Amino acid sequence: MTVNFKTQKTVQNFSKFLLSLNALTNPGLSIVSMAEVDENFDSRFSCQSREYEYLILNTKFPRPTWKNRAFWYQHKIDVPRLEAELELLKGEHDFRSLAKAVSMKNRSTVRTILEARLERSAEFDGLYKVRIRANGFLHNMIRILTGTLLEIANGKRKDTNILQILSSKDRTIAGITLPPHGLYFVRAYYNSYPSIDSMYSFRDLYK
Repeated sequence: MTVNFKTQKTVQNFSKFLLSLNALTNPGLSIVSMAEVDENFDSRFSCQSREYEYLILNTKFPRPTWKNRAFWYQHKIDVPRLEAELELLKGEHDFRSLAKAVSMKNRSTVRTILEARLERSAEFDGLYKVRIRANGFLHNMIRILTGTLLEIANGKRKDTNILQILSSKDRTIAGITLPPHGLYFVRAYYNSYPSIDSMYSFRDLYK
């Protein structure tokens, strides 16, 4: 996740400063890279889009190593159907059906999905990643969306599709809200700040 701060002092050595910051952080937090940007930059409001992924472990039996890291789902998934539903999501839609009701007060529920795809893990059999990139998200939107997609892909809602659920604008028509432990923030996108893109490349190189 990208954050920013302003200072009146010049950082002379970014490598030493990075080491010092990590020495002060909680063990659950790590700062992997940093760069100088112009004073108008804001990590929240300068962001054009964000990407999240939801991890699904689709196996007959649970895997202890993935407990609280991925959502264990023992039912059969129609993978081609799930991929087709993700394709339907691309573009601008009203996501009122897929958000927590209290979070929608006085807010637009229209969002644009830029990318939506299913990835299969090459290392862990049965592990899938639902990856969504959009210009914004509503509260619980990814968790409700993924829960709804699973109900479509396992045949529970075989006679409907995600667009019909979106057009209903009714939360009660959509599926369950999946637990939070499968949800991960992947990255933020800043079109006018290539220095931030290079930081993400650095992260991918050493992950």
